[in-house]
Amino acid sequence: MSMELRFAIQHHRLPQGDHYDLLLEQPAPAEAARPLAAWRLARLPADDAGEAIPAERIEDHREVYLHHCGPVRGGRGDVTPVETGRYELVAAQSDRWHVRLIGERLKGQFVLARRSEGWELRAAGPTTRGRLADGQKRSGSSSSPGPSSSSS
Repeated sequence: MSMELRFAIQHHRLPQGDHYDLLLEQPAPAEAARPLAAWRLARLPADDAGEAIPAERIEDHREVYLHHCGPVRGGRGDVTPVETGRYELVAAQSDRWHVRLIGERLKGQFVLARRSEGWELRAAGPTTRGRLADGQKRSGSSSSPGPSSSSS
């Protein structure tokens, strides 16, 4: 299975603590809306292939959240994109996603896998990572509150 889709990593700030959202566009017919599979990450991906990052599978997001920057409606904090790009879905099963990220700064293969204690994200080979800056504003980003019917 090989298909190039879009992805984003967002810094999600909440009063109870920050985390990162990894959003992966899901395959769908061209005319259909493409929901974003979403995981909450404890921290940003690292260059070390041996490091597992705790992750939590969260509710799918709507496509509009792929480039959203600003407050999330319903008092659910605010988000800032820290990385965007395309990804290739190398293989996918219900409990394991193998992806090749081709981002502005983050490039490489990663595996999201469900373990007995929850999900984890791990590099699956050599990666390159430029500086992924938290709180970085991007020109042309939306600053209006996001849609209210999707969680983040």
